[in-house]
Amino acid sequence: VYDETVVLNNLDGLFSKNRTHATKDIDSMYIWFDTEPDKVLISHAVPVYYYYGNETPMEYGYPSMCYVLYQSKNVTIYEAWDLYLGDFYLYKTPDMQYAKALFRKGKKLTEKRRATLCDEFQNYSIIKNYIKSIHKDKLKDDPVSFFLLIDKVLGSEKKDRR
Repeated sequence: VYDETVVLNNLDGLFSKNRTHATKDIDSMYIWFDTEPDKVLISHAVPVYYYYGNETPMEYGYPSMCYVLYQSKNVTIYEAWDLYLGDFYLYKTPDMQYAKALFRKGKKLTEKRRATLCDEFQNYSIIKNYIKSIHKDKLKDDPVSFFLLIDKVLGSEKKDRR
């Protein structure tokens, strides 16, 4: 859901009314396609404030409902959707106020995006070297290995600070 509000379609009756809620007032959202959600859970979304871009980032003044794909004590990875950009991945560490965009889901890693990711992780040589060396289809075919690397490197940095 990419908007300031979420509209819930009530399909219980012929003249049932839809309900509208501000995304900032929602703590999480479950989505299913059946009358028994315990049997057919499709997704679980949470509101996330994020921005996209490095030089002049687009910052949204309201949260978007995003899917939590990976969560650890070091990082949370979300999948977000945008009308123009399509699906893309975000990351957020516990000390970040806003999540930041990583790359678009299912797309090749362009040289421009490779450069912006290197800039984003310039203080983490292991991540930066990984980004520089991977094949352009690696993130399209296997994004999880990158998410795990981010988690591992951020976790080891925290241990080094102690």
